[in-house]
Amino acid sequence: MESNDRNNFYEVLKRRIEAKVTIETENGCKLWRTKSKYPKMAVNFPGLGHKTYYVHRLVVMVNLRVSMLPKDKEVSHICHNKSCCNLDHLSFESHKVNAKRMTCKSKGNCDGHGEHPNCLF
Repeated sequence: MESNDRNNFYEVLKRRIEAKVTIETENGCKLWRTKSKYPKMAVNFPGLGHKTYYVHRLVVMVNLRVSMLPKDKEVSHICHNKSCCNLDHLSFESHKVNAKRMTCKSKGNCDGHGEHPNCLF
């Protein structure tokens, strides 16, 4: 795919995502309009075909301009809101760090995550 076509594809996808996001919450979450815990969206990536993706992963993919993310990395919601699509509330990290965030959530405070952003409460 040509560079201009690629950039146009990601800009169109970004607008599709933004069109389904509600008004931000007081902590800055941008919430997907459906009631789904982990919202999904169907996308036809050139050369890869039609597939359904979790929206929070798509937000990172659009930002990085990639059609796939490494399987050994996860996209964590640092705000602990599964419907949030705010790039600033998403962290690309290992499963270990993502799982540790659940401990933070249950305790109600964050002990830090090294090079990754702290949880938002």
